[in-house]
Amino acid sequence: MNKEDILEKLRSALMDQDEETVNEYVDKAIENGIDPIDILNKGLAAALQELGELFAEEEIFLPELLIAADITLGVMVRLEDSLKGEDKLEKRGTVLLATVEGDVHDIGKSLVAMVMKACGYEVIDAGKDVPNTKMIELVKKHKPDLVGLSALLLTTMTAQSQFIEMAKEAGIRDQIKVLLGGAPVSRDWAMKVGADGFSEDASAAVVEADKLMGRA
Repeated sequence: MNKEDILEKLRSALMDQDEETVNEYVDKAIENGIDPIDILNKGLAAALQELGELFAEEEIFLPELLIAADITLGVMVRLEDSLKGEDKLEKRGTVLLATVEGDVHDIGKSLVAMVMKACGYEVIDAGKDVPNTKMIELVKKHKPDLVGLSALLLTTMTAQSQFIEMAKEAGIRDQIKVLLGGAPVSRDWAMKVGADGFSEDASAAVVEADKLMGRA
């Protein structure tokens, strides 16, 4: 069984919310030397994106989406543990990630965190539903190079622009690059509110972060 076959089986198993089979093909992927980033992006993230689209079209229900999300989080923990045993990658920079206040969606941001860690970024994951006042405190404390803010609802997007204004008022805006993402977020929105970059998915987040860090 080749790489694409394994990843396709992995995608299919997650689509069916079949945790046992998902883990079986994660094992196969690891045994066959498939890059953990590909397991995340081409396997897990691809299936979650499709499930999200089906949910939006009301072809599946919320419990099915949540089960798939829980399975994914479990696999992410496994992959993170395996990555810890590898040789240290060159540190590319430090990124502070959060889902904005009022938004409890966590999967997309967690995938971004996992992929960025795998690519050599030091990641500080502040979690979900994080107030901007807390984010300002964390920036001052940890002094990250990048701040990534995820918003999965139209009603919470404004928190992204509010953070940028608060960072200006706190005198720290010029010390960080701000990267925005989330289902309703676009590059036009990111540029309109004064962000430095935009990412539509986990792998794009790394590419965009590299550009902002002058590595691309």
